[in-house]
Amino acid sequence: NPTHALTVQSADGSTLRLMGPGPTYGWGSRLSFGDGDFAFLEEDSDDNLNFRANRFAFTQGRVGIGTVAPTARLDVLSSGETAVRGATNWTGVYGLHQGDGSFPGVWGETESTSNGGSGVRGFATATTGGSYGVYGKSSSAGGVGVHAENTANGTAIAALGNGSFRE
Repeated sequence: NPTHALTVQSADGSTLRLMGPGPTYGWGSRLSFGDGDFAFLEEDSDDNLNFRANRFAFTQGRVGIGTVAPTARLDVLSSGETAVRGATNWTGVYGLHQGDGSFPGVWGETESTSNGGSGVRGFATATTGGSYGVYGKSSSAGGVGVHAENTANGTAIAALGNGSFRE
């Protein structure tokens, strides 16, 4: 009893295969959605599957959200809203650099054209116990737990409120 205009049912795992004009293994097939070539699922070369939709892409081992041309493993492009949000009862966002060099685990940068831009901003809202808005730790003798730099004659680190800096 089909529930859609096209229903394909099989007794084993070989239910449906699309083969395109590719020279060796029939790659190059495309399943398009809607009234144009804006949303589709395609195998553009052997064993490489692309899923494209308006501002969403899986391509070349990269995921793009808000962009169809991701330049990083996860590339999120947003305008006027939070691009990436981590909400959990443990670690919201975690970055780990494994290897040599001075690369950060988490990098924050702002290209704000007015006052108020923050590369990395942390909020601690706990009413009891120890709580950190931004926490940094270094196990290296020459390392820095939290590093701040300002190259425009501004403030590198500021403490606002009733607290103070402590060691």
